Amino acid sequence: LAMLVVAINPRVVRSEDVAPEVLEKEREIFASQAADSGKPEEIVVKMVEGRVKKFLAEVSLLDQPFVKDGDIKVSKLLADAGAEVASFVRYEVGEGIEVEEMDFAAEVAAQVAGNDSLPAFLLKLSGEALGGEAGVGIEPEILKHYCDEIEAAHREGIKLAVVLGGGNLFRGAHLAAAGMDRVIGDRMGMLATVMNGLALNDFLRRRGIVSQLFSAVPMPGMVEGYNRDTAKAAMQNGAVVILTGGTGNPFFTTDTAACLRAVELGVDVILKATNVDGVYSSDPKKDASALRFEHITYNEVLERELAVMDLTAIVLCKENDLPLVVFDSSESRSLTRIAAGDHVGTRVGAT
Repeated sequence: LAMLVVAINPRVVRSEDVAPEVLEKEREIFASQAADSGKPEEIVVKMVEGRVKKFLAEVSLLDQPFVKDGDIKVSKLLADAGAEVASFVRYEVGEGIEVEEMDFAAEVAAQVAGNDSLPAFLLKLSGEALGGEAGVGIEPEILKHYCDEIEAAHREGIKLAVVLGGGNLFRGAHLAAAGMDRVIGDRMGMLATVMNGLALNDFLRRRGIVSQLFSAVPMPGMVEGYNRDTAKAAMQNGAVVILTGGTGNPFFTTDTAACLRAVELGVDVILKATNVDGVYSSDPKKDASALRFEHITYNEVLERELAVMDLTAIVLCKENDLPLVVFDSSESRSLTRIAAGDHVGTRVGAT
């Protein structure tokens, strides 16, 4: 049982031990998520109750399947043995050691102060963001705004890579749902990201900013094929590196491509530009009661199924302990403010 507590990390002995305020908060989150599904009210109620029941089972020790026999729960194991668990305490290595608490802004500021150069960022821009309010095509004023942000960061010496989506020009998943081969649709989506990259690269170079465009799918005579060492060297030499073509493989989103490239290039933080000022418990544009998080862990994002990034991308960040900042793309000088240690958006991390 001790090993089970270590592995599962339950919060309480039995489900009824969960604090009412904790349960109520979870219920509110589940209700908000269920309401966004668009299903009838009676179905929403059942969805909420089902998720609450699942939550209670996940946090209760007695409701866990026994590690040596998955067919029985811990409660039955104890009952058969005539035993009970009154309480438990779980320790982690390093617990009890005094550690100075530091928020994300202070971490970035300390990082900047402790290095000869500013941190390296990877900026993830969705294709829809380039399309303005309609989310279609490339809106020159929107592209100019992003160039302003990138230029401001570049002028201050921040090393920067940019990963672009292609949803403003083509979305392979939509055609796949209509019967198109998913692989073909995803390939067309990769080409859309390259077109966005060509536009951004041209806008930056016309401003005198050194930039280098790469594609996961090599296009001789048009776009250089992505090579991790070449791209990293370009960043170290002060170029803005623009990464297109996703991962070069179907079935992977550009969010996953962004996290993969961030790990490969060894950046300090991933910055995801969105149309809201951080991570919320539900869509703030649909739910006025949505709660905004200043910071949240990757585990919480996964448990609450928050639409920050897709599952593969979040897990990749979590496994590599790579911080993520979700911020409002319309705000000015967000990149330089984050580098300066200002509180911007929501920070997602291991703790």
